[in-house]
Amino acid sequence: MGLPNVLIRSNLFTATQDRKEFVLEPERAGVEREWHCGRALECPDKTQIFHTGPDLNQADLEAFMALLRIGHLYEFGTVVSTRYSKFLDQHGLTDSGSNRAKTLMRLQRLQETELVVCVDTKSTELTLIDSVSVSKTSLDFILDPRMVQYLRRGHLTIITAETRYALRRWPLAGWLMCFYSTHRQPYPYKISTLHRLAGSRVECRHKFRQQLCSSLTKVSKVLKYHRQTLEFRLEGELVKVWWVKDPGLGPS
Repeated sequence: MGLPNVLIRSNLFTATQDRKEFVLEPERAGVEREWHCGRALECPDKTQIFHTGPDLNQADLEAFMALLRIGHLYEFGTVVSTRYSKFLDQHGLTDSGSNRAKTLMRLQRLQETELVVCVDTKSTELTLIDSVSVSKTSLDFILDPRMVQYLRRGHLTIITAETRYALRRWPLAGWLMCFYSTHRQPYPYKISTLHRLAGSRVECRHKFRQQLCSSLTKVSKVLKYHRQTLEFRLEGELVKVWWVKDPGLGPS
């Protein structure tokens, strides 16, 4: 599925663990997440993104990917109706009560998210979901038509569900896989820069370095299984990553 480069290169969907989530009242969904009001996201280039809404992580990104996989077949800005079980399947989840509760909270967080994306001199206000309605059997949602400009060739990166699901247990690995897939020839980045861009909450510098090495190793193994080769090397505080051959995903 194609994902906007501007979003997956930033710390909008942080590399943090999805905590156990279950609430009885839908209106309380996501109350444990920190709320941001116009915070400036970390971006690797001159792009500026301002985020208002709840804290989001890699599990929320997977929910957004599932919506895009279903919704990209329809005109953005129109109501898309699908079976709730189909959405769960696209999300890589079985149809169970706990998974329904989790995805409900993820959908609410996505709907509550508002963004202002500034590229060059152009500023665009965005939502991730214009509206969403869930019943026992169905899911109705509307994707923001303004998102289309970031899903055009040259502005998106194809990420397969299989690689995402294989890294689901390791949020930093999932973030790194998306981030480096947006680069055909990745730039060297400082470890501290990747820490900021990923939105990691690991405070110990040495521990994050270890986690980074472990996560890049996991990414390399998963991609190799899918016939892609990503290699890396740490030189002091610098992280060098390169594709041995055309990744096949990469920016489109």
